[in-house]
Amino acid sequence: MISKIKNNKLWRLWCDLPLAVRTMIAIAAASFFQSGMKLIFVPVFTRILTTSEYGVTTLFESLQTTLGTITMLSLSTSVYNRGMQEFKKDRDTFTSSLLVLSNLCTLVTALFIFIFWDSLKDLIGLKWQYMVIMFANFLFLPAYNFWVARQKFEYRYRGMLAVTVFINLFSPIVGIIMVLGNSDDPAFAKIIGSEIVLLIAYIPIYFYIMRGSRGKVKRKYISYGLKFNLPLVPHYASQQILSSCDRIMIAYLIDSASAGIYGLSYQVSTVIRVLWSAINAVLVPWEYDKIEAEKTEDIRKMTRFLIILYALFCVALMFVAPEMIRIFAPSSYHEGIYIMAPVTAGVFFSGLYSLFAILEFYYKKNIYVMIASCISAISNIILNWIFIPIYGYQAAAYTTLACYALYAMLHAFNLKRLKIDYFYDMKAIGLLSVAVILISLIVVHTYDGYGCMIRYGLLCCLAVLFIRKRQVLLTALQSMRK
Repeated sequence: MISKIKNNKLWRLWCDLPLAVRTMIAIAAASFFQSGMKLIFVPVFTRILTTSEYGVTTLFESLQTTLGTITMLSLSTSVYNRGMQEFKKDRDTFTSSLLVLSNLCTLVTALFIFIFWDSLKDLIGLKWQYMVIMFANFLFLPAYNFWVARQKFEYRYRGMLAVTVFINLFSPIVGIIMVLGNSDDPAFAKIIGSEIVLLIAYIPIYFYIMRGSRGKVKRKYISYGLKFNLPLVPHYASQQILSSCDRIMIAYLIDSASAGIYGLSYQVSTVIRVLWSAINAVLVPWEYDKIEAEKTEDIRKMTRFLIILYALFCVALMFVAPEMIRIFAPSSYHEGIYIMAPVTAGVFFSGLYSLFAILEFYYKKNIYVMIASCISAISNIILNWIFIPIYGYQAAAYTTLACYALYAMLHAFNLKRLKIDYFYDMKAIGLLSVAVILISLIVVHTYDGYGCMIRYGLLCCLAVLFIRKRQVLLTALQSMRK
């Protein structure tokens, strides 16, 4: 059986691909599987949970994302990739050192929150049981993040694929079983069921990392992590505020039901981010190598192609927004259709930020990153606070779009100020940005009545464009393969 597989043409074609390309395909497959499983189970959860209960789970996930940035110091992101490059011969100890640093920060944060719980519980908006589950996740999640980041950096993908399938298949299934078996608090049952599966995956990886380094921790690596990432904590916190504070503020300023409707639309819209996440995971080490080899034109050509492709996928998602919502939720969620276009446009700009940040992090210009991110996050909080009470939860989609556009623009200014913007085709990126914003504002008016015919016509034109330009796409893909 194994010999037949190895002699198969597709298998030989797969083995002939460069390791970096196989890794990118595997990362894309894992990301799409993760996103796909979430979408597959969304219709189930929206039907077994009320909009209010679904809103509680949305609030938990948003708060977990935002608070986790500070609690875990976001050490598995840029600082870890940089450390993989700088400490090639001691990666095991570097990883365990950052893991211990993350755990210490988590324990200090947990102690603070539970000591002052009576003062904070109204602001947090969740029961203390939810926070216990959240902090248990914070202790072991960094181990998984470090392990996945290292797998990607070293172009190893088999173990990552296996764990991804396990987590994303069984986490929602156990969540559903727990909801159906608990009528008193279905939202809490869903969360604890999902989180238990995650912990089952995270804990063995935690001990695997500590065993690999034999429990060694070096002060210089802890110092390295603190010096590199402490200035970036406001940046990462701001980044998560941009992606999560709209749902948190909707729950606080309006109600959890509105947060549930918005959360569903946001989740469906951001499925396109999976595409960029997969590309970006391989683009980072590839671009680092190209910078060191001074192959600027290679970076310019490849990133131009990737951004155009990403913009087209974002626009396509805007065109099918009503159909997506109707598939994934009952009629009580359908008013969320009208926020999908601006939210998707915001996702496009978040992709632009991550592209610009590759250069900023490579040249260690962390202070520039932090300032731009903080300005955007503070602007988002202020705009949400002003417009959500006036125009309802729909306003959050447009304030978030405006702040993501500001976010990308400020990072573009950083590249220009640092005189490293020549790596990218900034003119093409600017034109695409304007086009995406205009389309997001116009396409909303084609979701009802005769406008649907216009939208379907535009979608057909986009499909024809893909077909006619397929040779360009294939040529670019062949270039990526090389």
